[in-house]
Amino acid sequence: LSDLTNLEYLDLNYNQLTGPIPTELANLSALQYLNLNANQLTGTIPPELGGMTNLLTLCLAYNQLAGPIPTELGNLTNLQDLYLGSNKLTGPIPTQLGNLANLVELYLGQNQLTGPIPAELGNMASLQTLHLGYNQLTGSIPPELANPPALQYLNLYVNQLTGTIPPELGGLTNLQSLYLDYNQLVGPTPPELGNLVNLLDLSLGYNQLGGTIPTWLQGLAQLQTLQLNNDQFDGPIPTWLGTMTSLQQLQLGLNQLTGPIPTELGNLTNLVQLSLNNNPLTAGPIPTEFANLTKLEYLGLNSDQLTGPIPAWLGSLAKLKWLWLGQNQLTGPIPPELSNLTELRDLRLSNNPLDAGPIPTWLGSLTQLQTLELIDDQLTGPIPADLAS
Repeated sequence: LSDLTNLEYLDLNYNQLTGPIPTELANLSALQYLNLNANQLTGTIPPELGGMTNLLTLCLAYNQLAGPIPTELGNLTNLQDLYLGSNKLTGPIPTQLGNLANLVELYLGQNQLTGPIPAELGNMASLQTLHLGYNQLTGSIPPELANPPALQYLNLYVNQLTGTIPPELGGLTNLQSLYLDYNQLVGPTPPELGNLVNLLDLSLGYNQLGGTIPTWLQGLAQLQTLQLNNDQFDGPIPTWLGTMTSLQQLQLGLNQLTGPIPTELGNLTNLVQLSLNNNPLTAGPIPTEFANLTKLEYLGLNSDQLTGPIPAWLGSLAKLKWLWLGQNQLTGPIPPELSNLTELRDLRLSNNPLDAGPIPTWLGSLTQLQTLELIDDQLTGPIPADLAS
């Protein structure tokens, strides 16, 4: 292939190619597009590729490449797309990548990269997508990441980042997705994030963020995903969340939220996932307004101090796949209307003072069920043979 000196486009992705990337590919001086994604390539990324200065797209993702990212890739100043994700790359992110002023998409996620995020990445003025998730990056989030004015997607999740969220990120007014979950971020969330009016997805969970649920969220009218699980938020669940009707996922579990479950959440008729698990909420029943949430596939209310009977109307939420009501104070029988939930895969009712009685035989009709938890529910009698179906 190295003899094809006029070649401009080379696409070999989704094959079963093995071995190292030949350094001879660097002889293809006219090449603008090189895609070797999704093969079984091994070895390191040849630094010689940094001499292919006509490249616009370089795709090496989904292989088994190891070693460092060559600093020479910073010489590819015409590059618009760089995909190195889902490999076994190690070492720091080269500061030289900040020279790629024409870069639109940078994917380095799902590697084993270490060290800080270089502030120089903020020099990439054309950048729209930055994915650094699933690495071992440390240090704080550089405020310079707010410099690329066209940035739409910023993913830093599953790293070891510390410090606070830079308020400068609130200047990324074109941002649609912000993923900072699974790090070690602390402090309150900066109110400047309320300027991100085009935001569709916001994931800040699995950090050490605290304070009350921020009021600036009210301004994010287009928000579809709000993930604040496993932080240190306290105070009541705001009733104004019920006005955010674009929400499809609302995850507030594993915090220190108090007070009742707002009935206004029943206005979120586009919700597919609702998680309030493991909060010290005020004892009370499951709001009847949740019967309006007919698109729900996941309802997580474990360990929320719920009282009263398991509502029969839950059986009308026909799309439910996961129903978690364990570790509460729910009483009465398990309603037979739950037999209508034919898509149910995971049913957890453990550790509730339910009425003593047999395991309902109709559970055997839930043929999609993969997990059934009925621990410490005062159930009696034989195990129904119907469960074998």
